[in-house]
Formats: sequence, structure tokens, C-alpha cells
Amino acid sequence: MGKRELLIPEEIYRAIADNLSRLGASSVEEFVVYLLTDELRRQGILRAYGPEEEKALEEHLRDLGYTD
Repeated sequence: MGKRELLIPEEIYRAIADNLSRLGASSVEEFVVYLLTDELRRQGILRAYGPEEEKALEEHLRDLGYTD
């Protein structure tokens, strides 16, 4: 997955950076990516699982007898 630079206001960056342990993240980038990914998935814009994860999940459900 490629990456792009994103500029955010200094105040927001500082608020995240100063509270990383409280937010459960190891970096500002990790926290911002988590938030954006979560929101895009909630909105149905981004798939919850990648193709490989979906295939593994389907196989697991089939192995458990939930699907044919």
C-alpha cells in the first residue's frame, strides 16, 4: 500500500502526540490511520476485510459448517 503526505493543524497533531499512550497508539500516524480506516469502514466506503482476509474467513466459516 502506497503512502501520501497529509497536513493537519499543529494543534491536532500536538493533542494526539501528547496523548499517545492514552489513545492506545504508538505514533500520530498510527492513530490517524486507525481513525480514518474505522470511519471509512463504518460509512461503507472501505471494505472491512481485504480479499485475502475474506477468503480466509469464508474458508473458516465453511470448515465450521456455517456455509456450503
